[in-house]
Amino acid sequence: MIKYILILGLILSFNAQAYNLSWQFNKITKVLSLYATNKEEAATTGDYERTYSTALGYNSTAPWSYARSSSYPTSVSIGNLSYIGRYALADLRGITNITIPDSVETIGDYAFRGDTSLTSVTIGDGVASIGAGAFYDTPSNMKIYCQDTSEGRCSSLINANNAGQLSKLQLFTRDLNGNMILYSKDEDGMVVTQDGTKYTSLNDLHSGNPYHEPEPEPEPEPEPEPEPVGEVTDNGDSGDGDVLANNDNGGEGNGGLDDVIETPSAPQRADIRIYTIDEANAVAGEVNSVKIRYR
Repeated sequence: MIKYILILGLILSFNAQAYNLSWQFNKITKVLSLYATNKEEAATTGDYERTYSTALGYNSTAPWSYARSSSYPTSVSIGNLSYIGRYALADLRGITNITIPDSVETIGDYAFRGDTSLTSVTIGDGVASIGAGAFYDTPSNMKIYCQDTSEGRCSSLINANNAGQLSKLQLFTRDLNGNMILYSKDEDGMVVTQDGTKYTSLNDLHSGNPYHEPEPEPEPEPEPEPEPVGEVTDNGDSGDGDVLANNDNGGEGNGGLDDVIETPSAPQRADIRIYTIDEANAVAGEVNSVKIRYR
């Protein structure tokens, strides 16, 4: 029995060394630690499969995947890794949250599948690819926290192979003190923090420059009503009618043309039309075809 444990330990150690990986599980603290053996080089977890047994259900074949509930890790500490492989952290049913460091570039297929107690996964800024089914069989209210280091990075990461998990995505950024600030984007692309404050960009959020709705443009001034022109009457002459009263000022020989009513000083346009003047009436100083109209 002891010999078997020693052989098994050597095999596990050999496999770990092949990936520059060391791991420890503390059964008291329930913390699973994965880290690079040679800290100057990034480690990888390797890829694994998933098995099923009637007694234990589904389990990853990774050596740190403890099936018995008394040994479930409740948290994972990930060191300088560049790759989290297929099923590497699957079926760890006691883990509640996972933080992936910036050193990780690739997350393999089904990496966290079956982690049924998981409430949050924080994606590192270095992650460029997430495999298919990475978040299968995780709680529907789990959050995938991700920082958009470039426009649309996080939604593209999830949508590429895990489109059904997009509802779990929660964008965040960090303030100058490194504190996490959660936000979303509205249909206009505005950054909206949890308290409802809007920013045109993350740069504005970081600089504390919120968006303000523009002031409404003032209503245009109504155009002034035209001033009344005065009463226009028909003097009964044989002309066109609508002759303005006061035809003659007594001038000589001009048929009363000097008496055309002066236009008011208001800024209005006048349509002045002078038709024909009967020569016989002109001598008498009568004008029967003068019209002044305003419009």
